[in-house]
Amino acid sequence: MLKYAGHWTHRRGLGFSSVRRHAWAASSLACALLLLTLQPVAAAPSAQAEHLRLGLVLPDLTNQTINDIYLGAQAHAKDLGNVEILEGGTSETGPWLNACERIVNSQVDVLAYDTLDAAGTATCIQQANDAGIKTICIFACVETAHNDALVSLDFNNDGKLIGGWMAKTLNGSGNVGFLEGPPGDEAATAIGEGFKSQLAADCPNCKLVASVPGGHDRDTGYQVGLEVLTAHPDIQGMYGLNDDIAMGIVRAVDQQGMTGKVVVAGHNGTCEAMAAVLNGQLGFTVLLAGQPFGIAVIDTALKLQQGEQVSQVNASAIPIDQPTAQGYLDGSIPNPPGVDVQARLQAAQAGCNS
Repeated sequence: MLKYAGHWTHRRGLGFSSVRRHAWAASSLACALLLLTLQPVAAAPSAQAEHLRLGLVLPDLTNQTINDIYLGAQAHAKDLGNVEILEGGTSETGPWLNACERIVNSQVDVLAYDTLDAAGTATCIQQANDAGIKTICIFACVETAHNDALVSLDFNNDGKLIGGWMAKTLNGSGNVGFLEGPPGDEAATAIGEGFKSQLAADCPNCKLVASVPGGHDRDTGYQVGLEVLTAHPDIQGMYGLNDDIAMGIVRAVDQQGMTGKVVVAGHNGTCEAMAAVLNGQLGFTVLLAGQPFGIAVIDTALKLQQGEQVSQVNASAIPIDQPTAQGYLDGSIPNPPGVDVQARLQAAQAGCNS
């Protein structure tokens, strides 16, 4: 199990396995930059600000979200002009440790990391602690050793975004189903609690008629979604914990001839999900983009270097429904800092083939 936002959780429930294992592939050049390398990414140091050497150790850049974290940090470092990034890592524990140890031995000021092996990679973070290097955990923390700051996501608030959208879309009343994902996932629990609490607050006449484990992928989302729709033919809204589950629900809704009668929400903002939002099959998703996390890592590292106390920073997710998607596409809604939402939606509109 891995530590997310201050608690232990598996990665599968909210689709981090889908985000990390099934996201768009990054370019081969970007991948080559990360795997087992130790290359500085720097701009000219600023005369007004102290120079920062930041170590950044991540899993494979072939995962879109992870690659976006790196690109967000790289772009922000270039804009600031006084930040040098030493990057390395991979998804394999041994090479990840080798890259991490080389970075620690390079006398960085701050070490930021994300790990797929909470137990096996702890020794390098402890080495950084012993060397007096400040550490920032991104998403998943090691089981032991000390972290000076955590950059993560407020999963409960994401759930509230979805619950609020559902309440508004149902106009104050309706039957709702929730496919929770696998049991025992604390991050999934947080987002589920946020969804349920906001739905109850904004829609007191809405009734949660089904709240059941919905698996973790499209097939299980379809199977369980079909069971819920069959048991509750008068249902008006369904939320699948991640976009894969939600797309399975979309298939079940279509098969039951209920398209247009049942609104469906998901979470993660995959390309296929955003394409489904644009064509009206999926009503809502929450885009998890890595760039804001990379920006937050740089800003947090600079604060730690200046001796400030920073415990946790929650990067913001981006809610997407059809009106906001169209707003990003036509430019009436500007892109948030560091994230080209318009380009992502254009890719979704084009069929997610690029």
